[in-house]
Amino acid sequence: MADQPVHSKSSLYFERYARAEQQARTMGSAVHGLAAVCVVLGVGLIMVAVRPRPIHYIPAASGAGFSYPDRVPSSSAVSFASAWLMNWLNYSPGTAEEVYERSLVCMAPPFQARVKAGLDDELAKIARDKLSSVLTLTTSFWPRMIL
Repeated sequence: MADQPVHSKSSLYFERYARAEQQARTMGSAVHGLAAVCVVLGVGLIMVAVRPRPIHYIPAASGAGFSYPDRVPSSSAVSFASAWLMNWLNYSPGTAEEVYERSLVCMAPPFQARVKAGLDDELAKIARDKLSSVLTLTTSFWPRMIL
């Protein structure tokens, strides 16, 4: 019996079986590949969800908009500079102390220390000599300030 060939009802049985096994391996590889892609996408989604995004709250903002960390628009710099100048350079003997106190909040610590060192003398000089200052910003002022 061992010397007789194996006969099947269909002559393509072994070819079909081999093709089915190859397709099963291909489909298994595809499923494993898709599972790996899903794991990578899941890890990426978790990393994006866990990483905190900076939230900027701008008090007294006139409207909603976008803010980006480490990027300051020139309009903000001009607005801050004009507010600073209007506050710092408009004083009278009665308002000088209040103006200096409002300005100290916006100063960097080294500059604040230098201003505080001479602040008492300046306030006494303003009160004694009745000094006042008024600054008005004009359009010819801005090109020089921005450059």
